[in-house]
Formats: sequence, structure tokens, C-alpha cells
Amino acid sequence: MEDRAGSYGLSRLGDEKIAMPNADPTAELEALVAKAKATEQEKALDNAKRERFCQEYIVDCNATQAATRAGYSKKTAYSQGQRLLKDVEVGNRIAELQKRAAWETQLTAEYVLTGLMDVYERCMAATPARGRKGEETGKYTFNAHGANKALELLGKHLKLFTEKTEHNIGNSLADALAGLAKESDGQPGALV
Repeated sequence: MEDRAGSYGLSRLGDEKIAMPNADPTAELEALVAKAKATEQEKALDNAKRERFCQEYIVDCNATQAATRAGYSKKTAYSQGQRLLKDVEVGNRIAELQKRAAWETQLTAEYVLTGLMDVYERCMAATPARGRKGEETGKYTFNAHGANKALELLGKHLKLFTEKTEHNIGNSLADALAGLAKESDGQPGALV
């Protein structure tokens, strides 16, 4: 008897696993899309305008624009958008749609960070510099700009670069008044 455990492909949709015999990537993808559409139809909001708002909101995360595109009046789109975002059902639906969109694109923080680390490694790989005739010069080059940009984005994610602004207001008021007094030089109505 043949062991068929290895011939099943497992796919994820949320926390649910779908077993598929003889894993064919195309068939597996079609099954996942069909399952996602069925699940989406079950979880859709009862009110069509509110559902459309949720669908439109995940496009650009702009409540006013989403409300307008969903069919709400342009005059009241701002207030309607804010009201809808406060609604628990709408918030849950938006969270579901965003989770599904991230899952469909496989775009996660881990994926982005791994990609940035790969870019950094490729940019830092030293390649031999060649002369005009194509001979190696004994020097090596690398992509410093790409490496720096990848490190900058990684640092921003890790919050390594926080901008701090110092405010020294102790003597600034006194300095400003002294400056005004010097400018006036005894003119009538001037500060003394």
C-alpha cells in the first residue's frame, strides 16, 4: 500500500488547512480563491453601502474618500467616514479585509525586512573593478548607496533614528525683549 501522506499539499486560509491530493499549484490556488470568496460572502456586512465603504477604505485608508466612493454625499463624506470607522462591525470587517489582502499578497513585515537584508547583502558584495580594456585592476567596488538605503530603512523600522528637537526657552523671552528694547532706542510707545 502506498503512503499518500507526502502527496498532499497543504494550503492556509486563515487558520484553516485545506488538504489537496497531488498538489497542483494552479488547482491549489483556484481552490484557495474559491474558499476565500465563499468566506468573504459569508462575512460581508448586511448593509451594501457599509460593505462598500469597507472595501474602499482598504484601498487608501482614507475614510472621506472611501465614503464618497461608497456612495455617501460629498458634503457629509467626512463625518460619515469618521462615524463608520467608530462602528465596531465596520472596524472588524476592515480588519478582516486588510488581513486577507496581506495574506493574498504575502506581504508581511518579515518579508519586507528579509528583502531589505537581501538587498543590503547584494549591495555589499564586492565586485572586481575593471579597467578600460576589461582587465581587473585589483580594486573592488560595491553599491554604497543601495546598502545605505537598506540600512536606513531597517533602522527606521527598528526606531534607531529618532529625531530629537531641543527647545531652550529659559532665556529666549528675555533675549527677545532686550532685542526689542535695543531696536526701539527710546522711540515713543516702545517697550522699555
